[in-house]
Amino acid sequence: MRLKSLLLVFLVTLFSCQEKKQRITPQDIPDPKQTDGGYVSDPAHMLSASATATINSMLTDLDKEGTAQVAVVLQEDIGVEDPTDFAHKLFNTWGIGSKETNNGLLIFLVRDARKLVFETGKGLEGDLPDILCYRIQQEYMIPHIKEDNYDEAFINGVKSVAAQLRTGNYAYDETSDEAYMAPVTDSSLVAAEDDMVVASPQAFAGAADEMQEYAEAPVEQGSDFIDRSPGAGFYIGLVLMLFLSPVLMHACFGGRRKKKKKHPDPDVDNIPVSIKEMSNDFLRPGWIGLLLIHITAWWLLWFMDAHYNVRLGFFKVLLVYYATWVVFMHLAVLIVRLRAETALRGADRHTRWQRLSAAHSQLEFSGYIFPLPFLLLYLRWYRHEQQKLRDTPYDCPHCHQALHRLDEKTEDPYLEKAQVIEEKLSSVDYDVWRCDKDDYQLVLDYTDFHAAVSECPSCEHKTFQCKTTRTQKRATTKAAGWGIKTYLCAACGFSKDYRFTIPKISESSSSSSSSSSSSSSGSSWGGGSSGGGGASSSW
Repeated sequence: MRLKSLLLVFLVTLFSCQEKKQRITPQDIPDPKQTDGGYVSDPAHMLSASATATINSMLTDLDKEGTAQVAVVLQEDIGVEDPTDFAHKLFNTWGIGSKETNNGLLIFLVRDARKLVFETGKGLEGDLPDILCYRIQQEYMIPHIKEDNYDEAFINGVKSVAAQLRTGNYAYDETSDEAYMAPVTDSSLVAAEDDMVVASPQAFAGAADEMQEYAEAPVEQGSDFIDRSPGAGFYIGLVLMLFLSPVLMHACFGGRRKKKKKHPDPDVDNIPVSIKEMSNDFLRPGWIGLLLIHITAWWLLWFMDAHYNVRLGFFKVLLVYYATWVVFMHLAVLIVRLRAETALRGADRHTRWQRLSAAHSQLEFSGYIFPLPFLLLYLRWYRHEQQKLRDTPYDCPHCHQALHRLDEKTEDPYLEKAQVIEEKLSSVDYDVWRCDKDDYQLVLDYTDFHAAVSECPSCEHKTFQCKTTRTQKRATTKAAGWGIKTYLCAACGFSKDYRFTIPKISESSSSSSSSSSSSSSGSSWGGGSSGGGGASSSW
């Protein structure tokens, strides 16, 4: 009896050790971007070669046109891991989807666990909600998976996803390829956003440490001359701050208000501005503010060198610029507040909340970068005052009793359809105040000034988004290119194409940029993250 017990313990221990060995992590899953540059990871070869090629072709079109970046993974087993949790980890490990729009989707099958999982990025949750993910699985994939026909299951599933993202209808017509194939217009090239190239702080810092070590080396005793001229780190610091200062100015105050240019075609370069990109109405320092910061910092550096005989290096430049920015931001916030109070004198609570929120939406970032001595305290006080403006009950104009505010679950019946869509897009949050005695209601809108949504020119709701970006003519070293951005209103369905220009490529960087862009698009994902949405099905 004792021998049987020992044998049982031995077998349990053996199997538990085996189970530990079978633990699989997302890093163990072959990344197709690192192997063949495709979108399908199928180490167990459940799909045929032709099916894999077909799926890769469809997913390439979706990716290039900017609609979505989709990864397909078929795994025999994942050990003791839960497929849903594993899909979430794998999604974030690879970074599926664009970093800016989070338009990623992971279609993940684990044959041993008999589980099919869709994991979506936050940017796809509106176009591909959880219920549609489940329907696509149940109608187009699970029936074929039960028959071990993985080719048909995944080809049909990808077709359905593509049709839903392009047309808003996942039930594609099997006799026609139009619903899930790429648009007829040339969308093989996705227009890259014309971002400013900023020198890497790490690269400068590494060189600065090396130069500073040499420049600040102590002189030998007995030497009559001490060299206090600025070292190489001083000039590196100046160059670094010349690059960083415009970035900080844009982050704290937004871009400058663009002047509309006269053009035969009013849509050329007249792309809608998203809410978060709107400039500050009360203060836009722009290049004048930058000039003031640089002159002040340079004067302080000269004063330290001339009157205190201080040897100037990399970190002293950073310290002086930081102190200059601290003073500048405190004065700027003070000016914004004084101008706002003057402009809003006599305004109602709702108007005050909206205008002050717009003025402070980007200034909140500065509270984390330049918190001392007073900026962080001011921003905390500002948030408290804003909350009071919104939460204090209103009085009924009929019975003069205090209205009560409905919660998020019960307020939707009192909102228009477009207002409900705005709340789903997180561009506007509505408060509904009611008086049950007189059946009076008050609906107030509170804009989220961090939302990447524009105002629709048709219905004037904040539901206008860029859906696709297509390059029609690639820029060269001799001529600028152009492309088309298609915007769609989620409320009224209004759609409009906007033409944008692509600047000429500088001759010094044309060869390197073209080679790097082609390799990065094929050998890596976009850096997106999961929004936690999706669905799973078992069979």
